Amino acid sequence: MPKKTILIADDDLGYRFPIKNLFEDDFEVLEADNIEQMKALASSADSWIVDVRLPSEKMEGIEAVRQLWKGSKKPKVIFISVMPEWTAKRQLQALKDDSIPYQWLEKPFELELLFKIVKANLGD
Repeated sequence: MPKKTILIADDDLGYRFPIKNLFEDDFEVLEADNIEQMKALASSADSWIVDVRLPSEKMEGIEAVRQLWKGSKKPKVIFISVMPEWTAKRQLQALKDDSIPYQWLEKPFELELLFKIVKANLGD
């Protein structure tokens, strides 16, 4: 059975590298450090771990998820951010309006918690 694929989209190598190390034994791991890379890789991933402030000239992580979701295989989305969830209320409402489910983890978070969430989301 092929491994499920996780996309880690975060420009901070201090988060991306440990997350990659955590998942690479159990999952195929793709990495993006900006929106453009995320767009190129998103369609092949079963789960997206996305930094809310992922850099781009045109948009941030939440809007990228909203746009990419429409043409994807409906991956499980987990946002990671130094900001509390309530600070992105307006942007997140657009996801809710489009019926896009997501989860939110505030940085810093326990890597084991992220691992448990992903495993539960993907049924592994």
